[in-house]
Amino acid sequence: MEAHEGDTVTLRLEVQVTSYDDFGEYILEMDNEYGKNYEVFALLAEGKPTIDPKEDVKLIVRSRLYEPVSLEMHAIGYPFPSYTWLHNSQKLNSSDETYSSEVIITSMTVKDYGNYTLNMTNEAGTSIYIFFVAAYGPPESPKNFVVVDIGATNVTLSWVTGYDYNDTQTFVIGRIVEGKIKDFKSYPDTSEDQGNTTVTKTIDGLDEGTEYNLTIFSMNKNGSSPVNNYLQFITYETPKMDPNSPTKLKFTPRTKETIHLVMHAVGNPTPVFIWEHKGVRLNSSDENSTSTVTISDISAEDFGNYTLIMSNKVGRSVYTYVLVADGPPDPVSKLVITDIKNSSLILSLLTGFDYESNQTFMVYNYSEGIIEILTKVPDNSSDPGGKQLQLVLNNLSPRTFFNITVRSINARGATDATEFLSFTTFGEPIPDPGMPFNDTTSPRLGETTTFTLKWLANPDPTILWTHDNKKINHKETGMTTSIEIGAIDVPSFGDYILTMNNSYGVYTHKFRIKADGPPAPISHLNITDITDSTAILNFQPGFNYNSTQKFAIVQINEGVWTVLFGNISDNTNGTGGDMQTCTLQGLREAEKYTIMMQSNNLKGPTNSTGNLTFSTEASPTKAPVNKTAEIAGGVAGGVAGLILIIIIFFVKCVRWRKPDEEDEPLNQQTVLAEPHRYRYDDASVSEK
Repeated sequence: MEAHEGDTVTLRLEVQVTSYDDFGEYILEMDNEYGKNYEVFALLAEGKPTIDPKEDVKLIVRSRLYEPVSLEMHAIGYPFPSYTWLHNSQKLNSSDETYSSEVIITSMTVKDYGNYTLNMTNEAGTSIYIFFVAAYGPPESPKNFVVVDIGATNVTLSWVTGYDYNDTQTFVIGRIVEGKIKDFKSYPDTSEDQGNTTVTKTIDGLDEGTEYNLTIFSMNKNGSSPVNNYLQFITYETPKMDPNSPTKLKFTPRTKETIHLVMHAVGNPTPVFIWEHKGVRLNSSDENSTSTVTISDISAEDFGNYTLIMSNKVGRSVYTYVLVADGPPDPVSKLVITDIKNSSLILSLLTGFDYESNQTFMVYNYSEGIIEILTKVPDNSSDPGGKQLQLVLNNLSPRTFFNITVRSINARGATDATEFLSFTTFGEPIPDPGMPFNDTTSPRLGETTTFTLKWLANPDPTILWTHDNKKINHKETGMTTSIEIGAIDVPSFGDYILTMNNSYGVYTHKFRIKADGPPAPISHLNITDITDSTAILNFQPGFNYNSTQKFAIVQINEGVWTVLFGNISDNTNGTGGDMQTCTLQGLREAEKYTIMMQSNNLKGPTNSTGNLTFSTEASPTKAPVNKTAEIAGGVAGGVAGLILIIIIFFVKCVRWRKPDEEDEPLNQQTVLAEPHRYRYDDASVSEK
C-alpha cells in the first residue's frame, strides 16, 4: 500500500480465530524513505482468567526444610485479572504483573507445607487454582541427643525429633564399636511429628560399668537422616576391685617396716573409700578410683584385719585386708647387766613382739669359739613386745669373762642374736689365762722394754707397779695394764713388782729386766805418757751385764792382728761408769803401733773399739819421734782366735779414778803379755 505525505491511512486487520493459538500479540511494520516503525497489537481472549497454556505452571512443588520455594502463575483472560493468594486462611503477599503472579517462600518451615489457593478475578469471572508444596524425602535428623539418667544396667536418653516429612519415621540408636555403627535400639515415632518434639526413652539390659558410644538418626520409607549426634556414657557399677589391677590383700610384715594397702577400683560413679582397723577409721590417700593407706613403723597393734568399704549411688563392696603376724620373734633389746656377783647376776631386757606365738629367751655365752647355753626362759603369755624382763643367771664361774648374747625362739623360728654384752663375774684379780704374758726381758742398754698383763677381775682392781720400792707409771686399757721402760740404763735392770688389788683379793707378780749377754763396748780409749818402751792406756769398760768380763789389746799391722794382751781383768765395778788404766811395757823404741780393745764375758764378745795409733820414742842415741797418739776410726770387728807368738810385752793396768772421787790407792796390775798373731778378718776373740 502506497501513501503520500499528509495522507491519512486506515488499516484494518481481521483475524479468523480458530484456536487458542490465534490469540496473542501481532506486530505491524511500517517503513518509508525515512525509516521503519513498528506497532504491537494484542489480540486478547475476552473472558475470565485461566492458566496461560503456553507457560509451564507447576501446581505441585516438592521442597526440603529451609529451602526457598517459588509459586508462580501465568494467566490469560480479559480484562486483566487481579490475584489473591491464601495459605492456611492467611493472605499472602505476591509479586503481580499483568498476566503473572508469584509468591516466594524464602526458607521452608513445617507450617509452610500444604495447599496454597490462588484466586484470579476480572469482570468476566473468577478462577481458583490450588498449588501444593509437598513434604517429601527422609526425615530431618534428631537433635539434642543427651543422657537424662544412668543406672547400673539402664540408661535414659532424650532427644528432640526432626520433621518426618509427613511420613512416619523410626528413630534408630546405633552403638559405635571399633569405628562402625551397629543398630542398637529403634523406636517408631508415635506422634504426628512436625518436629521439635522431645522424646525420652529408657534402655534396659545394659552391662554394668561399661562404656557406650551411641549415635541417633531417623528414617522413613524415603530414606535416613544424616548421622550427626553422638554421646558417650558409662553405666553405673557397684565398686569392685579392678580385675586388670589385682590388689594384694594379705601381708606378713615385720615390725618397724612400712607397707601400703592399695585398692585399684572400678565403679561408676567414682566410689567413696572408708578404711577401718579395729573400729578406728583410718586416713587414706584417694585419687580417682585408687585408694591407699600407709602403715609406717609397724607395731604389734597394727597386725590384724583392715576393712575397706567402697560405695557409690549404685551399691557398696567390702574388702578385708589382713596383716598376719607370722615368723620368728623380734629380737630383745636394751640388755643391761646388774647385781653382778661371783657366781650370779641379773640380766634385764626388753622383749620383742612374739608374732602371736609364745617365745623362749635363750642366753648364750661365746668363749674361745665355743657357744654354750647359760639359761633359757619361756614366755608363756602373749607378748606384743616392749615388756621389761629380768633373767637371773646362776652357777657362773667367778672371776670369769663372759661374752653373752640373747636369741628369742618361737614355733616359727629364731631371731638373730643380739649384739654381744661382755662382763666379768666378781673375784680376785688373776691373769687372763687366755692371754699369756712374758715376765722377763733382756734388753741392751739404750733399748726399750715393755711388760703387759691382761687380767680377769671384778670389780676392777687397783694397779701398782714398783721397781726398787719406787712407783712406776703405768697404762690401763680395758682390762690390760702395761709399763714401758725406755732408754735402758744399768739401774733399770732388776725386778718390777705388779700388785693388783680389789675387794675379793690381791694378786702379785714379779717381772724382771735381766742383764744378759755380752758386755757393753769399751769407750774413751786413749794413750798417754809414751816413752821408748812404755805407754799408759786409758779406757772405760762397758757394763758387764752381770758376768765378769776380760779385755784384750790387739795390734793391727798390715792386715795382721796380734794380741798384745788377752786377759786383762776388769778392775771397775762392772757397771761401765769408771775409767781403767793399763801400763804397756816392753814396747819397741821408735815404732808405730795401731791397737784396739775388745771385751768379752761368758755370753760372748762385744764389738771392738775404734783403732788407736801411737808411736814410741827413740832411745837417747837415736832421733826423736812424734809422741802424739793417733786414733784410727772404724771398728775392727771381733777376734775369733789367738795365736801365741814369741814377742813378750809387759802391761801394767790400774783403775783410773773419776775426777769427783777422793784420792785412794790405785789398783795396779802388772802382767806378762804373750801376743798372738791372727788375720784382720777373724770373727772374734773368746776368753774362757
